[in-house]
Amino acid sequence: EDIVRILIKNQAHLAYKEQEEDSKNNEEEEEEKDNFKPVPDPAKTGRSTPMHWASYHGHHKVVWILMKENMNPLLQDIHGNNCIHQAAANSQIKVLKCFMQFGVDLNLKNARVHTPLDLATDPETRALIKQGIETLKCSGKKSTLRARARKAHLIRGGAGGPGGVASNAAGV
Repeated sequence: EDIVRILIKNQAHLAYKEQEEDSKNNEEEEEEKDNFKPVPDPAKTGRSTPMHWASYHGHHKVVWILMKENMNPLLQDIHGNNCIHQAAANSQIKVLKCFMQFGVDLNLKNARVHTPLDLATDPETRALIKQGIETLKCSGKKSTLRARARKAHLIRGGAGGPGGVASNAAGV
């Protein structure tokens, strides 16, 4: 945790943020030119970030620090998974709770059309994700990350689509 703070203090995270901004700008330019472009291949465009690693390995304090630095948990790795998929697949409950507190969309689909719930095998992890999905259905609240996720998926061709449901997971 301390090393992450030192790295951020020395701006090590900016390379990932700059790549994200460049990617957004290119996608927005391409979107204006062609609204029906094919979904990019994650094997070519995806990359793992420090947040992917922290999410998969359960470093919830690191995830929290990176989220506070506005790092995007929705970027896809080469397999089309975002950080929420990584945390769900490895049953990282504390990391999932962190993402849920930020209001991430728990129904985003990866390149193989799997949601985090599809990747979760641990009963406690599955119950937490289901609780988060049901919480939003009841409250109807939307989040900024949900809007960001929808825009990203619409730009990428709608793999998660506008039918995804975000979660603020009350009680987490």
